[in-house]
Amino acid sequence: MNISIQVKIAAPPEVVFRFYTQLDHLRFISPRFRFEWCTQRGAIVLLGAESEVRIQQHRHAITVRFKTTRMETDRFLEDEFVSWPVKGARHTVTLREKDGGTVVEDVITWDPPWFLRRVLDRYIDEQRRFFEERQAKAKTMIEAVYVLRGAESFREGIFPEAELAGIEAVVPAAY
Repeated sequence: MNISIQVKIAAPPEVVFRFYTQLDHLRFISPRFRFEWCTQRGAIVLLGAESEVRIQQHRHAITVRFKTTRMETDRFLEDEFVSWPVKGARHTVTLREKDGGTVVEDVITWDPPWFLRRVLDRYIDEQRRFFEERQAKAKTMIEAVYVLRGAESFREGIFPEAELAGIEAVVPAAY
């Protein structure tokens, strides 16, 4: 399974990188029908560190852990999932400066166990739409905050910046 989404964001790579490395951003970019949130508020992606994320899609909920295996400041990060059911999946975010903005390539690659492949194949289009919706929301939020705060965007954290831009979290605080 390979899902790759690209989006151009009208903000420099350093601002976009700060956004993606603060895991609270997940509460704001989650698709309407798939809540995703970090279980530790204020968590930041660090090289070699493990993070935990909850995912609730329809009536199913799981907790997944991933480890950041590669990171180049303002350019690239790669996570490897270390917990079942997505153990071994890789998630990369690549940032490339272009025309005063940033092209983001968000890729998830996973070779699921044989017994899950037929089930997952039926949902690949739905998963692709979820990733497209996530990136559209990320673009909206990053650009809105960048217009207000410029190069200082996301230095104060995700929640205060979202509030300043009038953007509400998709995932309720109760989660």
